[in-house]
Amino acid sequence: MQEKIKNFLENNGYKIAFLIVSLIIACFVFYYFTIYPRQQQAQINNIDLQTKCAIQTKKIFNDIQVMTNAINYTYKNHYSSSLNRCYILIHGIGVGGIGTSDKLIDVFENKDVADCETYSTAPELNSCIYNGLSLKYNIDQFNDFIKPYMETK
Repeated sequence: MQEKIKNFLENNGYKIAFLIVSLIIACFVFYYFTIYPRQQQAQINNIDLQTKCAIQTKKIFNDIQVMTNAINYTYKNHYSSSLNRCYILIHGIGVGGIGTSDKLIDVFENKDVADCETYSTAPELNSCIYNGLSLKYNIDQFNDFIKPYMETK
């Protein structure tokens, strides 16, 4: 049996080597013409969405900031490619320390995801809203809630 295999390999060694090289070349050609262009297009789309995210984030932030000058606002935005979503986290501090505001917005839908408000003069009004559900104010709970939206996985 071993002799038959040895004879087969001696007689067909070049054919087997040619077949292996041909398969390797075919794999590279397949990758280059099918998979690689899709990866490139996905990367271009991702960059386009990140740019769209940044532009829309700035617009939403400016619109909110224009509404009142009694609050000093800052923001941070994040495009999540895994969720295909853009989020803006806005933090506001009332002039004179009258309270704070923290808000997470889905930028592409212009929809509030989470919103927390505190008032130094009326702490009984402190509250948070998560996806439409109103809860007692807890900044740690708010930070835990928004963490997956503002991180890249």
